[in-house]
Amino acid sequence: SSPFKNLPLDYAVAMTTPYIHRMIAMPPIQTWLYFNEYMQRTLAKTSISNPIEAYEHVMKYGLDTFYWLEYVFQAYSNVSDQGIFIFGLPDQPENLPHFHEAKAKACKLI
Repeated sequence: SSPFKNLPLDYAVAMTTPYIHRMIAMPPIQTWLYFNEYMQRTLAKTSISNPIEAYEHVMKYGLDTFYWLEYVFQAYSNVSDQGIFIFGLPDQPENLPHFHEAKAKACKLI
């Protein structure tokens, strides 16, 4: 669906600044395992039995309406002309740079 409802187009183009995910320095295999463990925990929460469909759903929609929006907000760590730097994983809010326990509980993130 087009964000420009008043135009007679059935398509739209959106541009955004790239997000660059920073992680604690660790060997590549450890980084992959870290991300894989997150995906395994998260895909199970979708109730979608096909793992490819579950992955697509999580990457596009997250687990709720504000999942990715809230994550980017909480994970923001810096910005440069290359992109926006984020840090941490959505399901480990205490590791995010802008984590606030009371707010996370109020938003039912923890």
